[in-house]
Amino acid sequence: MRPGLHHVQVASLAVAALVATGFAACGRTQSPSTQPVTVAPGAAGTEPLVAVEEPAGNPSTNRIQCGKEVCDASSHVCCGFSTDKGCAPRKPAVSGPNAEDRFLPLINSCKENVASEYSFDELYLCDDSTDCPEGQVCCSQWLWSGAGLLACLPASEAGDQVCDYHERCAGDTCRTRGTHCVKNECHRVGALITCSGVACSDDKPVCCQRGFQTPPTCERDCEPASEEDRVFEFECSRSEHCPPGAWCQSGMFGSYCAKSIDVANAVMLCESDGDCMPDGCEWLGKKTPPTCKLGQREGFKSCSCD
Repeated sequence: MRPGLHHVQVASLAVAALVATGFAACGRTQSPSTQPVTVAPGAAGTEPLVAVEEPAGNPSTNRIQCGKEVCDASSHVCCGFSTDKGCAPRKPAVSGPNAEDRFLPLINSCKENVASEYSFDELYLCDDSTDCPEGQVCCSQWLWSGAGLLACLPASEAGDQVCDYHERCAGDTCRTRGTHCVKNECHRVGALITCSGVACSDDKPVCCQRGFQTPPTCERDCEPASEEDRVFEFECSRSEHCPPGAWCQSGMFGSYCAKSIDVANAVMLCESDGDCMPDGCEWLGKKTPPTCKLGQREGFKSCSCD
């Protein structure tokens, strides 16, 4: 998986079987992606799409690592076609009801200028927040199922997470409060997960599951031993392990922090009732809050409305 966008892939691969039990506690529809361009009034209707002016990036660091290439973010974007990467001329974004419509000129530029036998699945307008204008952060965003976007979004005044998934980083560039850079993503500082009932430590901070049949354990890292190995990392076991403004969720392949709540493919993990949203069951017509119970994921609890 590629750093920064792996949660997009996780969400698209999770199966509907996870919906039937336990995840009703999330109690929310998926939050709409905040987009880095402004929608002109009426643009979502029948009026034609118009170009949207974007703020200038930081000229001193306006570079995007794109596979073996480096793109000048003031004039180019990085395009991903599975393992193939390449720079393409940057076109103006347009107004539209969703990210796919707004960035269609850039997506078309990728398809016209980067040769690949694979399907388009990534668009990078930044690769860390120093590529963004002052007061903005480089966010991993939902583009469509199986495709992701890195784009600059206005930062929260409180420093909370504004990204669908993670703020993207390179070294000491995180602008989301209480986070530091881990594998090109801004993660909560000092978060030690409870891994299948065992508290991880500083020397073994990572909760890793190797294969589908073995339970996850605390390890130094979650790197596969060979190309054939399947590894799934648990980033969190409760939302306090996430950047402020994000929630801890578990899909088919481990757990992750995200601002958007994926009620279709994930459950919200917890360690106590206080980790669950107080109004998480209102969508079912229940005034009582969800409770934290053992769920489908062995060794982990999830919020439930049962």
